[in-house]
Amino acid sequence: MQHFTLIVWLPTFLRDQRGLEIGWVALLSCVMVLVNVPGNVIGGRCCGAMWRAAGCWCWAAG
Repeated sequence: MQHFTLIVWLPTFLRDQRGLEIGWVALLSCVMVLVNVPGNVIGGRCCGAMWRAAGCWCWAAG
């Protein structure tokens, strides 16, 4: 779902609902993907550390 949101929904939303030009849509979508990658890696490492420390799976509420 997260990939779909970044790749399909966000550019369409920015263009259709916010009226941004295609260059801005591309730039903002790229920034969101670049910010998302380290966030996923850090989140995965935190969940792995919690798994090893507590012996239970961590669940993220969204």
